[in-house]
Amino acid sequence: FGIAVSFALLTINVNVYFIILSHAISNFVFSFSFQTLIIIAVEICAMFSLSLLKKRKKKLPNYLISLILLISESAKIYFSSKYLEDFLGVIACVFVSFVSFYIFAISFQAIKKRGKIFKFTIDEKLCHAVLIIAFFSGITNIYIGNFSISNSLAIAILFFVSRVSAESLSICFSTLAGLGFALGTSSIVPLALFSVWNAVMVVFRNNNKFITTIMVLASDCIVGIFLNVYGIYDLWILLSSFIGLLVVSFIRDKKLSTLANILGKHVDIAKDYALTNHEKSVNKKLKSLSNVFSGMENAYRSLLLGELEKSKAIEYISSNCKIKCCEKCEKYKTCYCGNIEIKSCIETLANVALGKGKVSFLDVPNIMSSTCNRISLVLSQLNLEAQSVQLLENDNKKKDHEHILVANQLRATGKMLNTISNNFKDSVNINYEKSNDLYEELLFNDIEVNDCVCLLNQHNIECIIISIPNNQVVNPNIICAIEKVFKSKFKLVERFMSNIAGYSLIVAKPEMSLIFSCGVSTSAKHEKDDCGDSYSISKLNDGKYFCAISDGMGSGGKASSLSNVTMSLIENYYQAGFDSDTVIESVNNLLLPASQDSFSTLDGVIVDTNNGRVDFIKIGATVSVVKGANESKIVECESLPLGITQNIKPTTQSVYMNSGDIIVLASDGVVDSFQSIEAYLHFINNERITNVQLLADNILEEARSRTVTHKDDMTVLAIKLANNY
Repeated sequence: FGIAVSFALLTINVNVYFIILSHAISNFVFSFSFQTLIIIAVEICAMFSLSLLKKRKKKLPNYLISLILLISESAKIYFSSKYLEDFLGVIACVFVSFVSFYIFAISFQAIKKRGKIFKFTIDEKLCHAVLIIAFFSGITNIYIGNFSISNSLAIAILFFVSRVSAESLSICFSTLAGLGFALGTSSIVPLALFSVWNAVMVVFRNNNKFITTIMVLASDCIVGIFLNVYGIYDLWILLSSFIGLLVVSFIRDKKLSTLANILGKHVDIAKDYALTNHEKSVNKKLKSLSNVFSGMENAYRSLLLGELEKSKAIEYISSNCKIKCCEKCEKYKTCYCGNIEIKSCIETLANVALGKGKVSFLDVPNIMSSTCNRISLVLSQLNLEAQSVQLLENDNKKKDHEHILVANQLRATGKMLNTISNNFKDSVNINYEKSNDLYEELLFNDIEVNDCVCLLNQHNIECIIISIPNNQVVNPNIICAIEKVFKSKFKLVERFMSNIAGYSLIVAKPEMSLIFSCGVSTSAKHEKDDCGDSYSISKLNDGKYFCAISDGMGSGGKASSLSNVTMSLIENYYQAGFDSDTVIESVNNLLLPASQDSFSTLDGVIVDTNNGRVDFIKIGATVSVVKGANESKIVECESLPLGITQNIKPTTQSVYMNSGDIIVLASDGVVDSFQSIEAYLHFINNERITNVQLLADNILEEARSRTVTHKDDMTVLAIKLANNY
């Protein structure tokens, strides 16, 4: 172990004279003889040789270091060659030296590189464990007279570690130290003794150091006297334990706290509590806002006037006609006092006026035409009253439409807030296993990572957040390590400074499995007019894209304005995260015109580059084409355009695209220029162009060539997904 430690220290450029001196002293302490002097001289020469080679060349090959280590042990092998038993023992020691050297070298190099942040891989931690065992094995049975240096040093180190590290680390360290002493003394008793010391130290770690010292000494006396772990427990044993504890007790608490922050894991309990309560508060407010909007929706729906009941409308018209026409007539008493038939005739005419919009002499019953001498005045008044009722109903319908429109928007907003609240309430989905694997890989690549977190979404990996020193942000090994762990391509998308000086946070996201590309080509009906079609190509969250064509009724400025408004509304709704049903319903209600001479179609797709899924959303739109490598197919849906009726439902269909497939969306002006849908499909299928922009241009050019005069505005949108190599 001694020669292995010395050579391992030389690999990290520790002063060679310090190593030689400490190595010589440690050997002479255990055995001082002429033979030991020769062995040490050979080992020192080997150490000098290794040191000189290290100065000339920073990194030496392993085989050269192994050869020098073997030479350093040549004297030891020579002196043991006389007896077979000694020779085999020395060969075993040399083998242990080789193995230990590589273990200690890994441990020392890790401490040199990342000791200041105390972050190590599993392999490095195992090497540290072997180093601890070797160290405590080496310090056993050192005495000055009757005073046990070993006992004093061991209890001091354990006491120090228990004050500056977490409980788990302290227990682990004491166990390893006990194993080392057990190897050095060929007895399992030190392991039990160290465990007792550490248990008391951990229990009283939050108390004053001197109180802990007294309790440890008390436990040492108990196990020494009553359990006889020392064999002979005397004043010298007690004194060695006391001095070791006393040395650590005089170290300032401030320095111990500084080391504890480095070695131990500091948990901000108050901060976590504040953040948790803040999240609960925000979630509660979002829920309350959602309830407010739902209440406002109910309030607006309660304001709906609805259609006037027919019986009440007939009664209203009849009573007004009676007041304004019949009460001034000399036959009023004759007609209305006991004559039920005349009253019934007036109500019948009122019913006809409501149904037809007006009444005439042909609608007058015979009994009324033979008795009433004011038929013209009555008919005129009935028509006026029917028109006023009709105007009232139209006004009510207009107000109801406005109330429904506002109520729908309130419902959509409340639904969105409720969704945000549910998402906010959900805990962050962290893949701890992958986070630890990445942490290990980054450390293995000599990247001084502080910590890293792998966040998951509904697909797979949302992003990776890594905290590293500022000077390692541009290290190319970061991406290499991430891609090695997750077996997929990643890219760095963001970097910002952390609240800890000297550290930055970088965010890496997976590159999409498929690459999205799009081409568009448009043409107006008349060259001088605006195109009545509009299109949208926008990126949504989680690797999704929204592409659509909106075709306003007619052509020119009015159609262009209508389609642009439609597309802008839809695009904004999707960007905000609303679902398709809410988007279509809200936009349709906003576009419902006073007259029925304006409407707009929508031919849209939502493309997911994670898995190649494409959701078609068609509202009054023409067919679309999915162009494969050898075969193409039609996607068609039947639905009324936007702005015609209030209760509109979009027709949706989903397909999965392969790499290289192309989707073609087109307005009806393009499709209608072909003799049939089959001719349109065959033309696209026979096009061998893979460039989406050229394909869109060719389809539009072919459509224009098939019409002598442009019958309509034309727009072609071609979308392609390809593997991301």
